[in-house]
Amino acid sequence: DFMLNLFKRADQEKSRGADITARELLEGGRRDLLSRLEGQPRLQAELLQGIGTIQMGMGEYVNADSTFADAARIYAQLGMPRETTMARAAHADNALRAGDPKRALSLLQQAKDVPNRPKTDPELNARLTEVEGWIANVQGRAEQARALFIESRREATTAFGPYHVQTMEALRGLIFAERLSRNFEEALALQRQLEVATTKTIGLDPKEFAKSDLERAELLYAAGHYSEGLSHVLAALPHCAKALGSNEERCRRLLLGKMQFMLRLGMTQRAQEEVPLVDALSEDRTSPTLQAEALFLTFRLESALGTSPRQRALFERVRTFGESGSEVPVNPTLKARALLALAESRLLSGDPSGAQQWVMRASTLQRSDSGGTTAIVLGAVSKSLMGVALLQSARQDEALKQLRRAQGELSEVLGAEHPLPQLVSLNIALALDALGRTEDAVALVVVADPILRKSMGADAPTYLRVLKLKARLQRKMLKRESASNGRPSENSTLLPHQAPSLDFFS
Repeated sequence: DFMLNLFKRADQEKSRGADITARELLEGGRRDLLSRLEGQPRLQAELLQGIGTIQMGMGEYVNADSTFADAARIYAQLGMPRETTMARAAHADNALRAGDPKRALSLLQQAKDVPNRPKTDPELNARLTEVEGWIANVQGRAEQARALFIESRREATTAFGPYHVQTMEALRGLIFAERLSRNFEEALALQRQLEVATTKTIGLDPKEFAKSDLERAELLYAAGHYSEGLSHVLAALPHCAKALGSNEERCRRLLLGKMQFMLRLGMTQRAQEEVPLVDALSEDRTSPTLQAEALFLTFRLESALGTSPRQRALFERVRTFGESGSEVPVNPTLKARALLALAESRLLSGDPSGAQQWVMRASTLQRSDSGGTTAIVLGAVSKSLMGVALLQSARQDEALKQLRRAQGELSEVLGAEHPLPQLVSLNIALALDALGRTEDAVALVVVADPILRKSMGADAPTYLRVLKLKARLQRKMLKRESASNGRPSENSTLLPHQAPSLDFFS
């Protein structure tokens, strides 16, 4: 009767000329079952758990939060410890996906503290260790996460066998832990195992294939394989849209990944084609993390294209987000990223003083957040942007110190041959050139060149800028060598005096 009533409501709305979305149908159903099924609490709890799972899968984290809370409350009132534990674990999982690891850890502890919960249930243990592993991953505790996911995979295999969604979830977490430890090749090898398991699992939801595609894209981005990552996303997006619809969360994340790869590669003109779709995501308030990611990407793209009325409007939106208080349900790291996007925008417009102010405010937020690899990378980005701001202010010695600290921190967590520390090294080259140490600058660019070519491909606009910088510095060095030998350079007529460039590598 309850299910039929949902369809009846949808039909009534249609007869009045209104289309009811899946989101509205689920939220309306949640409210209905709390009143209409008051005399059947177990059925209420089961339906709430199912609706919450669907909402979470759709990225409706705000609505799913209250749904899981209601399910856990009712199961606890019924004295059903196993079901209560499962509902609270799902609640913790949802909080983590919404971008709040501290709250997720608190909710997970509540799940573990459920009185009389079964302690030897492999399915339950697999779920608890899986959620705890993801929290450890997000907080940068890679070794602990690895151990938790190995245990979760063992328990899930005992409960379900090797080819089951729960077993695959544990493997996914293990891949992420390897990624955090910058064991990128090991992570890619495990990703291939996961994709094989996906093909062997019978009756698998099509979402699992899209999830694997998304995870490979994220892993390739983390590993710095930007050209390969873009090719993968371009192939995966049509399959995702056909199987699930373009508005499904994984398809939307693939779209954001496509734009992210394009921005990294410097393909701003191609990225502009995605703006209308990404704009729609930046207005979706039901998934704060996804909304913020979309907003940041569109703002960064508009800033790269130059100052415009639209760029200024986006600047205000990002500023409001970054300066928001607890009313915006995301963790401080996301707000710090907003402030750093503002700093980058100021640098692109030639306002180093404004950029420094936003970097300092971001650093304050970062100090209040938990540690881990993400925090270290974000701190290095702050130092890099501060270094560029100092360089633009003609404070080259100070800039050099900041940029070298940024490169060292990125090399420590990602490896010296990862593209990110190499991009910072290009800014170091700009600082060295401004100090008259052009030969040292050329040496850095020569090291970065093959690494970035492999990462980005020979035709990527960002890589072409690397070649342009290398050629300019080499010509400048040749000119100085010729002058020191007392003879004019053959290219001297092509090399008028150049002021320090405001160009930088983000």
